[in-house]
Amino acid sequence: MEHEVWSQVQEELEALSVIAAPGELEYDQEALQALHGAAGAASGAALVVELHVSGTVSGFRASAIASLTPTYPAHLPEITLRCTGHSRAQLEAHGATLRDFLQPLAGDVVLFSVYQWLQEQIPDWESDFEAHRAGVASNTSNPNVSAPDGVNAPASHVFMRQYIYFHHIYNTSKRRDIVGWADELRLCGFSVIGKPGLVCVEGPEAAVTDYVSRLRRLPWQKMQVKVTDRVEGLGGPDEVAACCAFPLLNELHTDTHGNRGNHANMGEVRAFLAQHGQEHVFTDLFGLAAP
Repeated sequence: MEHEVWSQVQEELEALSVIAAPGELEYDQEALQALHGAAGAASGAALVVELHVSGTVSGFRASAIASLTPTYPAHLPEITLRCTGHSRAQLEAHGATLRDFLQPLAGDVVLFSVYQWLQEQIPDWESDFEAHRAGVASNTSNPNVSAPDGVNAPASHVFMRQYIYFHHIYNTSKRRDIVGWADELRLCGFSVIGKPGLVCVEGPEAAVTDYVSRLRRLPWQKMQVKVTDRVEGLGGPDEVAACCAFPLLNELHTDTHGNRGNHANMGEVRAFLAQHGQEHVFTDLFGLAAP
């Protein structure tokens, strides 16, 4: 990326950091530096910028994840949308609307416009989220009504947490599904990208089972459920939610290493597990004793 263009990107990010609330803007400074100059273009480096907006409704969050390559802003960035309680079809429709909105802006920096557009969508998206949440609550309390998206309402409330080991997780589409399906089903947990890969998913047993079933339908070199925790006889959705150790499922970004820079940092994964009271599963997951 030429210096003049790189400076524009840096200035845009600095401007966003001033107006964005804490936690609304996330990016890696080292990745930004890697875009600079001929070396960035030759390596195909990309800067991932995450924009998050929470709105006013508890439990709701919308995100736009933009991948900036050395050809930005001459070419529009690839942007993935995530929104709590929205189906994959809804997110694809929102993405098409965003692409139409950005098309006239090709050739210019667009992250500020994406941030503003995201904020403008929040009132409508929050209304959809509240309707979705009300429908799930109604279906959970009535065993004769099926929950949306093929998740059957349980006869009793059961919490489940599963840790799923993968040989690797690199593919952008799979990463989008891992987080998008969890958003759709309102599941908590985290995912670790690289080699090895890891997904922790937790929430109502029926939703977790449906989620893992979807993951199994994707092609993987290796996928293995290594740890399963269940708590039965809970009094309702609030008690199920209280069992969750993690927030809504999202990617855990760690410093990578290895010859190709694709190995997840196990020390950071262990520290993250310890932070959430789950360090005891580390040995079961990776066969490495936690010191």
